[in-house]
Amino acid sequence: MMKGRHPEPIRAVLLLAVVMLSLSSLAPAVEAQRQRPQRRPANPAFEPWYEMARRAYRSERAFDIVAFMDSLWRLPGNTDFDASIARVEVELLEAGYRPEESAAGYPFTYRIEHRPLRGPAWDPIDASLTVVGEAEPLLEFRSNFNLIAANSRSTPPGGVRGELVFVGAGRPEDFEGIEVAGKIGRTRSRGSNRADSWKSIPIVRIANIGLEPGDGRLDDMIADVKKGIWIEGRGSFSIDQKRYNFQFGGDAFWLIENGKRKHMLRDVIYHGITPEFWGKCDAVAGREHRQRFGFITCGKGQPAQSGWMTHAAAPARFRGVDVITGGAEA
Repeated sequence: MMKGRHPEPIRAVLLLAVVMLSLSSLAPAVEAQRQRPQRRPANPAFEPWYEMARRAYRSERAFDIVAFMDSLWRLPGNTDFDASIARVEVELLEAGYRPEESAAGYPFTYRIEHRPLRGPAWDPIDASLTVVGEAEPLLEFRSNFNLIAANSRSTPPGGVRGELVFVGAGRPEDFEGIEVAGKIGRTRSRGSNRADSWKSIPIVRIANIGLEPGDGRLDDMIADVKKGIWIEGRGSFSIDQKRYNFQFGGDAFWLIENGKRKHMLRDVIYHGITPEFWGKCDAVAGREHRQRFGFITCGKGQPAQSGWMTHAAAPARFRGVDVITGGAEA
């Protein structure tokens, strides 16, 4: 439940660049016919600093940083974690900041804090899933970060094998008479139940579903948006227990005008009713744009448990979605 007052909703068109079917991570572009809200007047004393920042700011650079971070598997102390901090440090140095320990009295400084880990850092190296007899892997770690569970150990040299069981379209009747126990080296089926620790009760986790790619090109989908907003990341979110009413934001936002991505925006929030939202999808990009995204803290159950989940999606466009904020420039 969310409290507070909001401006009247605006009817808009969303073009989702990354869609999580659980409605927990969305990267959309929104086509909206609306008036830009009035910005609150700034303190005149700060205006010279604002103007200096506006001249130096480049939205494409921000987009590149977000894309770089998104390509990394960051866990405390591992290689990608250190690489992300190093990238931020480079940006700060180029912007004129100096390390705090060597810049006494300088107005713009930063510091990188170090804390000991309780155990060794964990780095994923590689993983793949291959059907025996096929030349190419069915899944690879480079395109599916969730192919490796965090802190898991390596398989024996050459990997492990399990029998492939065909279940048709996956309908209930397709499972009649099929037994999968023992096919992957286990003596009995566990019904896809999982628990987040030895002291938790196993529960049925989120289904393994995704958004099938279409045949569109991302550039063409954006070119067909007259006025919209591209949203990168998940940002804030709220969704009810039935997963029916939802509200989402993002981590970074760009204006789309006449099919081109322009400057950055802030405070974009859109909301809707789940089945109606999916009914407004009018285009999905092709398989070359499809990626897998997920969370390591997907909450389920009472008492609550935290688990891994992932969904694959290609960019998709939605029309007629309510946007309640999002007019302010960054």
